[in-house]
Formats: sequence, structure tokens, C-alpha cells
Amino acid sequence: MNEAVLQRLSRAPGRRLLRVLWNRQMAWGIALTLLFIPAYWLASSDLVAPFGHGYASLHILLELPAIAVSLMVFLLAWSLMYQENRLRRIVLGAGFLCIALVDLAHTMSYSGMPFFLAESAVDRPTFLWLAGRLVAVLVLFGVVFLPRRVIAVRKSYAIFLLSFVLSALIWYVAFFAIGKIPALFVPGEGLTPLKIGAEYLLTIAFAMASILLFRQGRAEKNDNLLWLGAASWVHALSEMFFTFYADVTDLHNVLGHLYKVVSYGLVYRGLFYSGVRLPYRILEMERSRLDTLLSTIPDPVWLKNEAGVYLACNAAFGRLVQRTEEQIIGRRDEDLFGESLGIVYRRRDRMALEQGRPVRNEEIIPQPGGGVRQYETTKTPMYLSDGELIGILGIAHDITEIREAEKELRLAAKTFEANIGLFITDASQRILRVNPAFTQITGYTADELIGKTPRIFQSGRQNRSFYSAMWKEINEAGVWQGEIYNRRKNGEVYPEWLMISQVKGAAGEVTHYVASCSDLSENKAAAETIERLSLYDPLTELPNRKLMMDRLRQLIASVEERRRQGALLLLDLDDFKVINESYGHTVGDSLLVEAGKRLKSVLHGGDTVSHPGGDEFIVILDNLDRGDVGARQAETTALRLQEALSRPFVLEDASSERQFQYYCSTSIGVVLFTDSALSPDELLKRCDTALYSAKSAGRGHVRFFDMQMQATVVNRSSILEDLHRAVREGHLFVQYQPQVNESGRVIGAEALVRWRHPVSGVIPPGRFIPIAEESGLIVAIGQFVFETACRQLALWKNDERFSHLTLAVNISAQQVKVPHLTRWVKRLLNETGALPEKLKLELTESMLFSDTDEVIERMNELKAIGLKFSLDDFGTGYSSLSYLRRLPLDQVKIDQSFVADLLHIQANQAIARTIIQLGENLGLTVLAEGVETEEQRDFLVGHGCRAFQGYLFSPPLDLEEFEAYVGRSSE
Repeated sequence: MNEAVLQRLSRAPGRRLLRVLWNRQMAWGIALTLLFIPAYWLASSDLVAPFGHGYASLHILLELPAIAVSLMVFLLAWSLMYQENRLRRIVLGAGFLCIALVDLAHTMSYSGMPFFLAESAVDRPTFLWLAGRLVAVLVLFGVVFLPRRVIAVRKSYAIFLLSFVLSALIWYVAFFAIGKIPALFVPGEGLTPLKIGAEYLLTIAFAMASILLFRQGRAEKNDNLLWLGAASWVHALSEMFFTFYADVTDLHNVLGHLYKVVSYGLVYRGLFYSGVRLPYRILEMERSRLDTLLSTIPDPVWLKNEAGVYLACNAAFGRLVQRTEEQIIGRRDEDLFGESLGIVYRRRDRMALEQGRPVRNEEIIPQPGGGVRQYETTKTPMYLSDGELIGILGIAHDITEIREAEKELRLAAKTFEANIGLFITDASQRILRVNPAFTQITGYTADELIGKTPRIFQSGRQNRSFYSAMWKEINEAGVWQGEIYNRRKNGEVYPEWLMISQVKGAAGEVTHYVASCSDLSENKAAAETIERLSLYDPLTELPNRKLMMDRLRQLIASVEERRRQGALLLLDLDDFKVINESYGHTVGDSLLVEAGKRLKSVLHGGDTVSHPGGDEFIVILDNLDRGDVGARQAETTALRLQEALSRPFVLEDASSERQFQYYCSTSIGVVLFTDSALSPDELLKRCDTALYSAKSAGRGHVRFFDMQMQATVVNRSSILEDLHRAVREGHLFVQYQPQVNESGRVIGAEALVRWRHPVSGVIPPGRFIPIAEESGLIVAIGQFVFETACRQLALWKNDERFSHLTLAVNISAQQVKVPHLTRWVKRLLNETGALPEKLKLELTESMLFSDTDEVIERMNELKAIGLKFSLDDFGTGYSSLSYLRRLPLDQVKIDQSFVADLLHIQANQAIARTIIQLGENLGLTVLAEGVETEEQRDFLVGHGCRAFQGYLFSPPLDLEEFEAYVGRSSE
């Protein structure tokens, strides 16, 4: 039995129910015990004679009810198994199934019965009797000691199957092995000591089981256990009778059977009450409570089945539709509310069924007397525990007045719901109403403010005279407005714009004050944020260029007066673009933030570190000694800044979500100043010049500005300006240096760009090519050379003197990364008609170590067009066979640095031989450049080199000179 149900019953109006029931079970035991004494005396007297030959029929009449009751116990336990499958109940049912089968065998094997499975034997019915009683007492002890728990149905099947097996075993012993059992009854003598002893033991066992069941039943408040206790006690009395009879037909035997039937009946009574009657009683009580509850609910409640037919309703629903419950049950919505509304209500019923959860709606329900009212309805699907749908439970709440009140409040509060804070006080300045905006501003709830005065907002920032002046103006002018500092509930002081107006009655007396206020915190914070953004770098939170320049101006103005020396340091993170290009700008930004923190940690309080943008930082040192001491102090600080940035940076690659270490070197330019002779802009220019000198010297250097640097920078700027003009105005031209085979015949040429300056004449490539590469102008120059080479090859294509020639064109790393380079080359080849196989692009080793995969991909695209590739300066960089075999090369060139001292340095000879051998092994032609002597050529020819370029054969030539040289070499 459910514990909670028992507890509810015990608290019900009949809370003494269990106690009365327990007394009733005890009454059965006591009554049958008292009846036992006269019954025993009557059976032992001579007043009643044995039943004689008619006992067999009487025995059947006594056993059949017992068997029937046992089967009823089994069937009841079986049927309850699918409702609440408790272990004790299953054991009880399975045990009584076994008892019924054993009692059936006992009945059929009794003396005087027809043949049943085996010849009649005196001890067989007695053995079956004892076996049945033993099973009964074991089942009762099992009920005592087994835990109170629910088991799976399949385990119940196993227990019932076990009872069949036990029954079969007992039948087998009784009908086929009875001879092996000691004698239990001797005709003419009566019971044997074994039989009597067994009966006494069973009597004691049943009595003990009875005591335990009574105790446990009271402890658990379990009515079923109390009935089983009574049954066990009656069974013990039954067994007592079977210790007395001397003949199976005497009254002791009959009384024992009668007591056994009563015992079985008590078992069934307890099981029936706990499994059937009590649940129905509980259900009846719950139904009564539910009816009472529904009748007291003021809102209409109803229950409809899936088809929309009303099954139940409360009195409130009857009043709603002006009908009795009998007139409602069995009808549909269409019958009560009309066709159109009925369709609407049914559609919303189906919505709740489809969603399988409560659904709320606002519905209009017409009133019998006319008019309509608005209800909020909740419709909930109801299911049995097995998931079967019962119907739709609905409840309606009249919200007509609520909705009307809401409309009025919305109209009345429209103006009171402005974004600005509003509050109203009475004439005594007691707050009467506040709007949501005001509570949001102050942090107080409306309940906390009603009845208080505005003094609770005073921050202490304004003194008493301020408030006196404010109220004087209100009293005289009727209104005041201005900025004031108030305090929120959390203690925060905030600025607000406050306006207070008087409200006067018909007689001119002040009745209320109306105040409006707006929080100025965000405006002031925004102004501060704007000011900060204008002065600080949002990424590193360091001073930006504007604030740095302002501080530099102040230092320039004060350094002479303080007789100190200042220094300006410009720091550049070397190869910072590699981080951005390889890992993205997010990782680069993380590096800049950490670099700013490190630089700031090195400097003293009066010094400034700023981040004007990009990969540069500017440091201002404002308190250096004058002269060389100050210069050394500046140098020491610069080195400390370099050391701080040289430590590894731990960065995170967002694409792979892994951390890695990055080492960064820093180039620093420094300029010192002791007076205001130079402007901040001029100092920055000089600092930039020093930085350029530091970067030109290699990564990680510190350079102080001097005038020679200035001259170099001015010269570089002049060259760059003239070079731009040269590209625009066509001052560039191409010369051709012949490339010959071992017999001296010209096989091609390298196209070399030259610059004819209108004033300075021809400028050597070494002076302008590096500047062009730094400025990015090399792309335009490279395109000019490439286009010139294509047009020249197109002219030579149909001239048998030159049609065999190839032209080599140098290509820079910046050209390779130009978007759509392959498309541009295709278009140029189509426009000029040049043969792509006659065009050879020369790449240097150094450009392969930046974005190698991108370079190789672009080379493969151009190779597919038909262009050839030559690797220039091979051996001077970080030569690697791993990338060499991945490149679509046709030729490698032995750099002139190896050829120059070829005859004097054995290492150069070894390198030359290795390159030649490597080319042969990889199927590449090998060309030696910079050949200037016959001995160099002979050495190279002797080791397998077949192509040459150098002043031994010819310097770079103009087009006409080159064509003439080709003609001479062919003779």
C-alpha cells in the first residue's frame, strides 16, 4: 500500500480506521482461539461419533473451498501484478498457487477417492497435507522478511514459474517416491510421533509468523499484514487440531480443515482489502475531495472528451451557461454557445491536444442576458498513467474588469511612462508616485520611495545654501531647473538634470510638486570616453600620437629651463608583418598589446611610451643628464627596451587553437635635444632617420641621429622622387647581356633594366633597385621589363637570326604576390604574340623563404602557360634540396661570387662542381654568371657546364649592339 496514501487516510476524518481494523483482526484471532477450547472438548468427548464412510465426501466439501480460496488469492495477486507489482504480494500469490495444487493432490489422493496417478497409499494425503502447510508457513515468513519494493513483471513470471516447479516436485515425491518417506499415520493407532511433531513445529511456526506479522503490520501501518497475522494465528490453531485426531474421520480432523478454510479466507480478505477495496475507497475519497474542491472554486471548470462532449463541470460553469450539470453533461460547445463559437473553442481544444501541454487563450464568452465577457482559459490534456487520453480539462477566469482597468491605466499612464524620470510629491514633499524611469535611475523601487521625501537622494555635494536658493526660486517663480548631484540606492553619486514645478489648486495653494529628471552619467561618461579615445590608442591603451606630441611640446619647452636633456626614441618591431600575414591581425594585435605593457614596465614615472599606430612605439625620456652622460642613459634605456621585447611572446593561433612562442627583435632610432630649437615634427623626422639607419644595418640595432644620416635620407628621398618620375616619363630602358654556350654561340640574353637620368646620366642599378624594392615601385619596373621582353621576343619570332634566342627576366617577390599575375601574363602574351617558351623568369633563393607555398603555386600557374624558370644566385642563400625538388625549375645559375675566385679557392671549385652535378642529376641546365677569364670558362667546361654569362663574352648591350653581337657570334 502506498505510504503516502496511508498517511493521508490516517489524517482523514476516519483517522482511527487502521486502529479499528487492527482490533478487528485481533478479534478474529481471539474469537477463534476462544472457540478452539469448546471445539476441542466437543471433539474429544463421546458426544460426536466419527463420520465413517461418508467422510470422503465431507473431505471434498472441506478442501474444495480451501482450494478455491487459494486460487482466488493467486488470481488476485496475478491481476494486481499489472497495477502495483510488489514483491510480497507476488510471493503470496505464487505460494498460494502452489498450496492450491498441493491441496488438490491431497484431496484427490484421500482414502475412498478414485485412482489418481498412483495406487492409494496411507501416508500420501498426510504428506501432501504437511507439504502444503510447510509452503504456507514459508510464504508467510517470506512476507515478513522480504523487502517492501516493486519488482519487474518478468521477475514475477519467474516466481510463479518457481511455484509450479515446487508443486511438481511435491507431486513427484507424493505419487512416485512416497515409500521413501517415514510413516506419518498408522491405521488403528493414529498419528505417528513424526506427524505429531511436525504438526507441533508447524503450529509454533505459524504462531511465530503471526506475532511477526502483527508487529510488522502495526509498525508499517499495513492492513494486509494484520490480516495475514490473523490468518497465520488461525492456521496455527488449525494445526493444533491435527495433533489430536486418532482417526482421519474424527471431529478434530474436520475442525482442522474448517480452521484452515477460515485462515485462507482471512488471507484473501487482507489481500482483497489492500489490493482492491482500499484503492477504491481511496479513489472514492479523492473523488469526494475533488468534487468538494471543484464546487468551491469560483472559476468555471469543465472536462470534455476528445470528441468535445462535456463529461463534468462545476457549479460555476453551470452558472456561466445558465444550465444545470445534468443539462450540460453529454452536450457540445455548439449546443451551449452556438455554431460559430463552438468551432473556435473546438479548434483551441485540438491545439492543446496537439501540443500535449496546457494552452492559454483569451476567449469571448456571450452572456445569457446579453453582452459578452472576456475570459482567460487554460486547456490541459488529461491522460491516464498508461498514456491513454481522458479528455481536455478547462478552467476559465473572468478578466473583463482587469482588461478594462488595464486600458484605463494605459491611457492614464501614457505620459507618465516617458524615458525621463518623473515623481510627484504632495505639498509636504512626500513622494506619492514615481515612474519606472525614475526607479531605474535611482535604484529604488516604488514601494521604497512612496511616503519618503526627496532628501534621501541628497549626495552631500551641494551645501545648504544651494538648496535654500533652489527652493526660493521655486516659491517665487514656480519652477526651477539645473544640474545637481544625487545619490542612488547603492551609494553611487551621479549627475542629473532636475526640473521641479509647482501644482496649485483652485484657490492658488500649492497641492503638489512635479519633478522630472534625466541621468547625465552616460553623457559625461561618453564625453570622457571621447576624450580618452582622442588621446589614447584603443588597442594598447597607451597615449596616441596626439597626446604624445602634446607631451613632447611640453618637454621641449621645459627642458632648457630645467637644464636637463630629453630624448625621443622611435621603436620598430622587426618583421612584424610576418605575424600579421601568417597568423592574422588578431595575433598581431595581441603582440602589440603585450609589447606596450613590457615597454611601460621598463620606463620611469615621468617618461612616456606611446603607440602612434602600426608596429611602431615612441618613447619620450624627460629627465636625462646633459652631454655624454645623458646619451649613455638614453642608450641604456634603449637597450633595456630591446631586452624587454627580446623575451619570447606567448601567442595563440586562433586557427589551430594552440599556443606558440614568438621571438621579436627591435630597431630603435634615438634623437637627443636640450632646447626648443627643433620642433616636435623635426625631432620625429630625425628620429625616423635614425630608425632607418638602424634597420639598414640589420635587425635589432640602436642608432643615434647625426647629420650624415640626414644627408643619406635626403639623397634617398631625391632618388625615390626621380625614380617615380622616370617610371612615368619613360626614362627606364633595357639592356641585354648575352648568354652563350661552350662554343661561344649566343643562345639568349638576360634583360636588365637601366635608368637614364636627365641630369645625372645613367644611374647604376645598385643605387635605385634597393630603393625601388623598399618603396614597392619595383612592381611597376618589373612589369615594364617584362612587357619590353615580350614585345622584343615577338619581333624576333619571325627573324631566323634571332628566333632561337631566349630572354631571361628577373622577377621580385613583390611581383609574385601581385593579384591576378597569371591572368596579366596571359593577356600580355596574347597581345604581343610572344612565344612563352622563349621567356625565362629568374627568381632568387631569398624570395623562396617567405610564403614558399604561395610562390610555388604561382610558379606552377606560369609554368602551365609555357614559361621557364631559372634559379638565380643559387648557393648564396639557404639552399635546400627539399624545396629545390618542389620547384618547377628549368635552370640553375652559379652565382658570380663563386666564379670570381674559382681558380684560387678550392671551396668555390667544390661548390661549382656540386651545382653542376646537381643540375645534371635533376635534369636542369646550369649557367655560370660572372665569367671574366678564359681559365674560369675552361674549368667550368671541363666539369660539364655548358652555358655562360659574363664580361669575358660581353657586357650588357643596347638592343642594336646585342643584335650585332649575335650576328658576329653566328659567323
